[in-house]
Amino acid sequence: SNETRDVISKFLSAHKKEVFATVDETGVPHSSLMFYATDENLNFYFGTRASFAKYSRIKSNPNVALTVIEEGVEPKRVVEVRGKAEEVPEGERSAKHALMKEKNPQNSYVEGAEDFVMFYVKPSHLRFVDASSGELVSTDIHP
Repeated sequence: SNETRDVISKFLSAHKKEVFATVDETGVPHSSLMFYATDENLNFYFGTRASFAKYSRIKSNPNVALTVIEEGVEPKRVVEVRGKAEEVPEGERSAKHALMKEKNPQNSYVEGAEDFVMFYVKPSHLRFVDASSGELVSTDIHP
């Protein structure tokens, strides 16, 4: 429902970090903590460097997963996403970078790099887990 999408959008806008998972060419999973921003369609944007192993892993296998967790001893709400990561075309990079800086003004140690690149993930699957009521409610959204 639109109401659920609004709750998820507000949750994602209120948070700044995701655990981002890739798989290497031998099938071994890798995860890292990354800053992100989302747009109105719940697409995720993040930056990295072309010289990082993450870049080559995404290029060889764009299937990724990411998780945004409400920080605290007992996280009450979590967003889990699966999708394909695609590189933001160079011509669109400055606009998407501006979106990211507006929504997530954290200092990123990669953004000034000569080989800075950006990716976006359009979720093929999104799950919102909410236990804030005391009951565990899991909602799957297929964007």
